[in-house]
Amino acid sequence: MKLYLVRHGQTAWNAMGRYQGTQDIPLDAEGIEQSKLLAKRLEGIIWGGAISSDLMRAKQTAETALGSQSDQLQIWPEFREMNFGTWEGQPFEKVREDYPEEVNQFLCHPGQVRIPGGETAEEVQERVVQGIEKMKTLSSPSENWLVTSHGGTIRTLLCALMGKSLDEMWNIHQGNTAINILIYTNGKWEVECLNDTSHLK
Repeated sequence: MKLYLVRHGQTAWNAMGRYQGTQDIPLDAEGIEQSKLLAKRLEGIIWGGAISSDLMRAKQTAETALGSQSDQLQIWPEFREMNFGTWEGQPFEKVREDYPEEVNQFLCHPGQVRIPGGETAEEVQERVVQGIEKMKTLSSPSENWLVTSHGGTIRTLLCALMGKSLDEMWNIHQGNTAINILIYTNGKWEVECLNDTSHLK
């Protein structure tokens, strides 16, 4: 099975540098255009299945990317973004100013740090890995699957699939509509590419 793991297109909050988390923010005009370019990049692929987070920005990206195959799209909450709790809606810089120690710990040890009212990266990883395991039971070795999700969630999943510590998750860059391709064969995941945004250039 070949997995295309894609981050959603840009939103207004992305552009403003705000924590989004579970807030249901739609794509902005730039994000819609990015999704169209993503669709061109993926054109011609026959999908065995497609899954999106239940948040609007991921669903919009997936529907555009799938085009005429959008009837295959399944909505799974396992792939929604990390819950950033009381930080959601706040600018990155304001949170850093107000909670410098907490932000530093969150960036260094995200698996252990819980933002008030939110999730730890370990909890996110647990649910998204459960989603991938469920997906594997529905797929066949020769199929292509599309999963559209979010920056934080994708990072936790990539750490799991690549055998990396969650302490490394913020070192894995994920641009808007970034494509990560992984191949599952003989019980192992192999990375074909990470954070590919060449379709935006």
